[in-house]
Amino acid sequence: MKLAPFEGDIELNVKLIEMYGRCGSMRDARKVFDRMPERNLSLWHSMINGYALNGKIGK
Repeated sequence: MKLAPFEGDIELNVKLIEMYGRCGSMRDARKVFDRMPERNLSLWHSMINGYALNGKIGK
């Protein structure tokens, strides 16, 4: 299984997820999120915020 691009750097992955969310690419944001071995509050917040920004809060 391939891990997140920067597995050991949670904050960098949070920024990646935020960037994908702002660009409307929640599929890519979800790929980064799913590949993280541990998910903290910042990662969850970034995903929920990205879905909300893109009108996909039901996902």
